[in-house]
Amino acid sequence: MVDPVTDRYREFGSADGYDERFGQSKEGERFFDTARQAGDQYLRDACKTICDAFKRSPVFRVGGDEFAVICQGSDYECVDAMLAKMRDHNGMASRTGGITIACGMARFEADECVASVFERADSSMYENKKALKTARHDTDA
Repeated sequence: MVDPVTDRYREFGSADGYDERFGQSKEGERFFDTARQAGDQYLRDACKTICDAFKRSPVFRVGGDEFAVICQGSDYECVDAMLAKMRDHNGMASRTGGITIACGMARFEADECVASVFERADSSMYENKKALKTARHDTDA
């Protein structure tokens, strides 16, 4: 089997069903520790940006790099302005090399359950993510 990161072979197989033999240099270990720390900081910075935009609503981490906001009170009443604030943030971040955050939103409107609202918001977020990538590639060209 070939490791997709290093393009090097890895050996698998043993009597108990799993055995992996490989080596990692100290430099490699430091690299992965540094990359993990940078990734963790990236997530903290993204979460802070979201929390700063939606000050009066709970923010949840729902996946590796995904967050959900349950808009309440004045945040709910001004959700379009909050999303505009996130778009402004993304515009600035795109120009300066900062963190861009794909956003999607859906309202609970005669839905049978909250899951359908979440699915619509998730779909909207992926559409925005695609648009952000397209805009980034257009800027790079």
